[in-house]
Amino acid sequence: MSQQSNPEIHYGYEPERALVKFQEPIDDFEPLENFTRKRKLENCVLSLEKIFESNAIQVYNINERTTEDCLELYFSCPKWSRGGDVEKIDLKKTEQLIAIVYFMDYRVVANVTRKQTHTLNGNNMTVRVYHAFLGPVDEDFNTSTPHLRLPKPLVKPLERERSIVCEKVTNLKSWETRFLLMNRFIATLNEKFQDLETKIELSKGQRGTIILKGVPQDCTDSKLHIYELLKTAVCRSSSLPPATLNLHQQDQCRKHVMECLKKKELEAVWEVEGEELKVYGNSQKESDAAIKFIGGLVVETKIQVDRKSSQLLTNNHWMQLVTSLSEKHKGLLEIIPKANNTDVAIVSIRELSKSVRCIIRNYISI
Repeated sequence: MSQQSNPEIHYGYEPERALVKFQEPIDDFEPLENFTRKRKLENCVLSLEKIFESNAIQVYNINERTTEDCLELYFSCPKWSRGGDVEKIDLKKTEQLIAIVYFMDYRVVANVTRKQTHTLNGNNMTVRVYHAFLGPVDEDFNTSTPHLRLPKPLVKPLERERSIVCEKVTNLKSWETRFLLMNRFIATLNEKFQDLETKIELSKGQRGTIILKGVPQDCTDSKLHIYELLKTAVCRSSSLPPATLNLHQQDQCRKHVMECLKKKELEAVWEVEGEELKVYGNSQKESDAAIKFIGGLVVETKIQVDRKSSQLLTNNHWMQLVTSLSEKHKGLLEIIPKANNTDVAIVSIRELSKSVRCIIRNYISI
């Protein structure tokens, strides 16, 4: 290792990790691994891992009006940014918009970062190489200096017991509760605040209350983390017919949508508000994909009924048929005849639509 001249060393927020970039290629990695296993550094055994040259940049100071499409257009244009073909973009909103832009060719990164200014929608953006191994960092973070976590102040057991408080975060909306759970916030809090007890209580309407038990500073920091996490949610909405929205609110339909999202590997939560279906995700791309996907899971179709057949919708056989289908597919199907029996609306999950339409048509054509 010492034979390599002036290696670059980069650090992230995790004090246990560092990225070392050598000027010359290492032809044989095994001797280097053996060397670090046999010789400790400050009484620690180092673990080495080879990683690829980064093909991504982290972008700061993005105008709030800037979309993923706009960023992709800018960074894929060599004339504007010295960039190239973009593989994907992760756009997140904390206190400001931050994006991680992945290029198809890793060599583009050096060209983009060497360009002195990147201006888009009136904002002078800042770019730096993004190393997935180290994770994202803030704009003012110095990657050339180790980041050391300050030790927690020692508290005597008796003093600590006296200082324990119980605080609550109340009246969380249904989507807020589910968004926090989707992002595994309890595990995150337990990792960051090891002496903090966290639990969540759900009311019948799915409104949540988070109970925090620990020292005052941990409780305050935890609440701040919760509110900051909720601020990152990206909302997309879609207007849907009332009957479709009503079915989306049924427990069985909600469970079905959750299972479909899981199979599709989409992370999002949703809620019906007024005449709209609202979806909340961790990024614009995820929210757009989720609302498009969820919008197609419930379909509404109509079957026209002539005057002669409309009489069939008033007898007991019809009522028994509707009751039987509704009970069999509870919460996944709704059959709605028009007031004058000129048509029948079938609202159901997509998997049921075809078979139910066939049953209704067969009955009407008797």
